[in-house]
Amino acid sequence: EVRWWWRGVRKGGKTGKLPVSDEALAAVARYRRSLGITPALPTPNDEHGMVMRVDSTKAIGSDRIAKIVKRAFRRALEYAGIQGVQLTDSEKERFKNASTHWMRHTGITHQLERDIPLHKVQRLAQHADPRTTSNYVSTDDQSLHEAVNQHRTFWPESTDG
Repeated sequence: EVRWWWRGVRKGGKTGKLPVSDEALAAVARYRRSLGITPALPTPNDEHGMVMRVDSTKAIGSDRIAKIVKRAFRRALEYAGIQGVQLTDSEKERFKNASTHWMRHTGITHQLERDIPLHKVQRLAQHADPRTTSNYVSTDDQSLHEAVNQHRTFWPESTDG
């Protein structure tokens, strides 16, 4: 089975790699096919960028992608208003302030909420310190009760009331 890795330069100029999910790979293939690019998946010496400008096969950078994401969230907010969707002021602010960094934060939080082990999320987030990743963990009172009830002790159940 072939596994794909996204290699790039991250914050601080360090190089790194991240696993590409099957879902993301399928999206890349659909995107490339929609542009008439073959093969559907990139090759090692591919001349096309991963995400390209509309008017060419030149790649766009992370700054441009960040602007596109911000614009998409603003348009979604406008569309919600046109459709009569009632949003709280807090929800509107979240749409206005949405960014690629916010999406990263949300993704990390969702991974932890889906019980992906902390050490794996730490590696995926490329955090050097697990305490940084731990900041993304949210625990409410209900989940704390559920957690403590999952832990079984060796105490025998009492027979007297």
